[in-house]
Amino acid sequence: MSFRKVGQGLDRRAFLQRAGAAAAVGAALPLLGSAPSALAAAADPDRLFRRGRFADAERGYRCHLRDDPGNANAHARIGYIALLSNRFRTAERHLSEALALAPDDVSSTQRLAECFVRQDQLSRAVPLMRRTGRPRDEAFAEAYSRIDGTPWQISGARDTRVPFHTLDPVPSVEARVNGGEPQKFHLDTYGTLDLSTEAAHTAGLRALATWEGGVVDGHPVVIHVGVLDSFKIGEIEIRNIPVQWNDTPRPPLPDGSQAAGVFGTTIFYHFLTTMDYAHQALLLRRRTVARPSPDELARLPLWPAGDHFPCTLGSLGQREPRMVTVDTGGIASAVTWA
Repeated sequence: MSFRKVGQGLDRRAFLQRAGAAAAVGAALPLLGSAPSALAAAADPDRLFRRGRFADAERGYRCHLRDDPGNANAHARIGYIALLSNRFRTAERHLSEALALAPDDVSSTQRLAECFVRQDQLSRAVPLMRRTGRPRDEAFAEAYSRIDGTPWQISGARDTRVPFHTLDPVPSVEARVNGGEPQKFHLDTYGTLDLSTEAAHTAGLRALATWEGGVVDGHPVVIHVGVLDSFKIGEIEIRNIPVQWNDTPRPPLPDGSQAAGVFGTTIFYHFLTTMDYAHQALLLRRRTVARPSPDELARLPLWPAGDHFPCTLGSLGQREPRMVTVDTGGIASAVTWA
């Protein structure tokens, strides 16, 4: 069970079955797919999409557009596939066209908003998020509209390495909130930036919006959203960050104490991020830092769906590859199979 699923609005299995899977932590990686072929183009692109064959699916949808330029579904799916691989200009073009053809398409509205959020263009996302009818979107739209200054402003070192404080039950590191003393945070690739209520109050945060984000032990969980002035990880500082907090219990650290919160993919994708389990450390590098050469590592496509669900393709034994998510905060379930 992932310990901070409250408020995200998606059960992980339901999420996988919707096949809107997944994500690049850091820079976009190449789409996975076979070489162009008449067979791939002729196949049902929706079926290819559900199987995670995004490159082949995109070729199929583009064939549909050649025959029918007003095909809203083809525009929506090409836009979504582009969003999954951080091809933001293509995503914006096709998602906008999908909405021009089908103004009530809530999914494309959400994805176009995500396209702007992932580029830190929060003011462009706000009016779209206010149209979806989702309480979470409305709450974050309010927070985004109240940010004073440049959102996600990064300063400090070009890269930083922070040792894991714990590895079991999930990794944790130290970080500073609003210039305070170091506090321990769980690392969770299924997470945004989520504080405990105590840490939020200590940091002087003010709730700009709230929504009910699920039920724990029969009681609704109220989630508060605000803006954090400063979050410092090692030698890198991030300013003007959207943040949420709630009273949901989290697993204690090995010494019995509680972590100050959780952070994950919404921070990770602003950097070239490495969770180095072998050396038990978190490494954040600015995107301008040279990347490892192809000979230095094995590369897999990793796509983001929603604002923070990292996914790729995987297989068990000799079975055909299927979509999986990678969840460092899921206790006893780090990889989830579609």
